Amino acid sequence: MRNYTFYLILFTSSLLVSLHANEDHIHHGHKHHGDDSSQLMFAYQIGYAEIYSKNNHMSDDSGALLGVHLMKHIQSKAFENKLFVAAGAHTIFSNYKHIGVMLGIMYQLNENTMLSIMPGFMYMKHAVAHAHGGMPMSMEMTPTPDPKWETEEAFHIEISRSINLFNHELTPSIGWMSSSSHDQYSFGLNFHF
Repeated sequence: MRNYTFYLILFTSSLLVSLHANEDHIHHGHKHHGDDSSQLMFAYQIGYAEIYSKNNHMSDDSGALLGVHLMKHIQSKAFENKLFVAAGAHTIFSNYKHIGVMLGIMYQLNENTMLSIMPGFMYMKHAVAHAHGGMPMSMEMTPTPDPKWETEEAFHIEISRSINLFNHELTPSIGWMSSSSHDQYSFGLNFHF
């Protein structure tokens, strides 16, 4: 069921972006992130994430990623009007629930490339591995039967770049989010509205 939902989101996103790009091209021409500084910008992201455990607290995991971002351009001569304040959230459709929320800044490195630096929190609900057994050599790891929500401070860095492919603007991104128990690496496509 998770895969069908992901493919439905991917298809809908592609269709909406295609229609939006054609409408912009016909009515307004090409637009950039910083053109309208008085409005909030909304984006969502679809992609894939790999989660690697830093200890035995949890197991490695992976799955489809869905995220939303809200950005506001900040007029600042000190930063050459390339600074944005941003908030975001994402979830990973994996074996166990992972939800990240973050607040931070985005900086436009050049006309096509954006760097995001966003501290936040990671909310996780996964089976925690607990050791049992008499001797260290005979220890076995078993998951808890009823996982509980846990919260960890996290740090998120993402870089995205707008590219033109078949006369459509796409914005692929790569990201890294780290907390005390795991690292998360992601690849996705951002869709701006």
